[in-house]
Amino acid sequence: MDLASAPHVVALLEERCSREPGTVAFTFLADGELEERSLTRADLMARSRAVAAELSRWLKPGLPVLLLFEPGLDFVAAFWGCLLGGFVAVPVYPPLGRRGKDTLLAIASNVAAPCALSTAALLKRSLLPRLLYSSLRSMKWVATDAIDPDRARDVQAPRIDPDTVAFLQYTSGSIAEPKGVVIRHRNLMANVRTIHDVLSGGASQESGQDCLVSWHPLYHDMGLIGSVVVPPLVEGRSILMSPLHFLQKPVRWLRALSRFGATVSAAPNFAYELCARRVSDEEVAELDLSRWTLAFDGAEPVRPRTLERFAEKLRPAGFRAAALYPTYGLAEGTLLVTGGRRMVAPRVLSVSSEHLRRGVAVPCPEGPAAGATRLVSCGWTRQGLDLRVVDAERSLQLPPGSVGEIWLRGESVADSYWRGTDQSQGCFEASLTEADGGTYLRTGDLGFVHQGELYVTGRLKDLIIVRGHNHYPQDIEATVQNAHSSLRVGCGCAFSVDVEGMEELVVVQEVHRSAAPEVASEIVPAVREGISARHGLQLHALVLIAHGTIPKTSSGKVQRRRCRDLFIHDGLSPWTPTGSGRR
Repeated sequence: MDLASAPHVVALLEERCSREPGTVAFTFLADGELEERSLTRADLMARSRAVAAELSRWLKPGLPVLLLFEPGLDFVAAFWGCLLGGFVAVPVYPPLGRRGKDTLLAIASNVAAPCALSTAALLKRSLLPRLLYSSLRSMKWVATDAIDPDRARDVQAPRIDPDTVAFLQYTSGSIAEPKGVVIRHRNLMANVRTIHDVLSGGASQESGQDCLVSWHPLYHDMGLIGSVVVPPLVEGRSILMSPLHFLQKPVRWLRALSRFGATVSAAPNFAYELCARRVSDEEVAELDLSRWTLAFDGAEPVRPRTLERFAEKLRPAGFRAAALYPTYGLAEGTLLVTGGRRMVAPRVLSVSSEHLRRGVAVPCPEGPAAGATRLVSCGWTRQGLDLRVVDAERSLQLPPGSVGEIWLRGESVADSYWRGTDQSQGCFEASLTEADGGTYLRTGDLGFVHQGELYVTGRLKDLIIVRGHNHYPQDIEATVQNAHSSLRVGCGCAFSVDVEGMEELVVVQEVHRSAAPEVASEIVPAVREGISARHGLQLHALVLIAHGTIPKTSSGKVQRRRCRDLFIHDGLSPWTPTGSGRR
């Protein structure tokens, strides 16, 4: 069975795993270094079928199932078990702290799943069945590592058609309004074909020899599809490690690539920047990265200077700059939307900064004297995806070189959010003024097309992306304003700025006119603690400003972009009792 003829990923997985069942499919580095746990193809099918059979005792196919797992192979078996049984997998990270609890509760409320899967250790340690906060106590909780392996014989093949829902991908957005992207089997199969096209360099044959290393969270689309779904379907091997182990010591990622002779890996821009900064020359000297020929870079803005620093840092280890592979993708597009060609160096375009601010990309010479902005090409679409750059206010397609909102349609593009009719209509059902009868996904991202390639310039919305995770500014602003009674509600602004190639969080906040000078010593730690606890973020700068000075529209809405510009150019009016106001 080849990818072109496969009806869905379940049939393809079963066929792939029947070949050489003793071949290792997944390996998890439990300590991020040497401790290995592995699943052969036969192990994967046996454990996944046991999960499917167990779920069939309690549920009918088509119902959603929460997956709460720490990084590891238990998640892999649980996810594939849901698909093998015809259930809707809903990956969610276990609750760690207040933010994790709030996110879990919001998603669980939106999903209304009757059952959740986890491990015996996590259920015991977290006391999930009791802690799970009254709204979740009625759910059936199953520890997948306690399921009788003999149940694998009892699994019944479900009916799967192209419109059957495979899983829900919850975007890391507003806690108040979680959005579960409905990924159907046709979406998933189409995106697997797209990714295979990249892996094979456009050839029709199976890639077969790729080995992937990933530290990315498995509940995130890059980790889920890139390292759990695709590798066994293209007969590759997937080496997994915890995100925490990578963040503690970035060189662990590179060591795993070197040790296993891996050919493929993916990460957001910040990960490449971390390695360029924190991996020593002595550590590089011990690596062999000559086999790494596909280094996906996506999930956040791709910065040319980061690519250059990373390639230069790892050149002594045999890494080639041509392996760097900037992409554009999003959960609503399943994962991958655009990309270039394997082992062809990414294109960097210099455009006039002044013209770019006006919404037009005008190529110009590089260098500060030319007033140039350097942008990295994210390649082109594949597999029948239709990408348009649109004037969103008028719903008009823009010509090449004009900056507008990126709209998409095609087999990989989802059609709705789970139980989100109003959200779905606004996002998935856009149509052009010069309509041809089809509808498009509004991505909220801004970009332009130059010589057939996509360049992403920013976000139509004020989404904040730090360390590869999305944060809604209004959530952060609410946390700040609840941190101290001297802070004015509705008069704050959160945004990110580039600090030496890394996106960092800045908050600008008005203080009540009546606030005493000494409260500054209370405000700053309270805000930092609140943001850390609720959002898992470190604050780069807190600027306390005078009453009534934050920029707003005529309707009273905070102008975030204007506020960001004022911060960058030191144009804010500090709260006088605290001196400079910046902390």
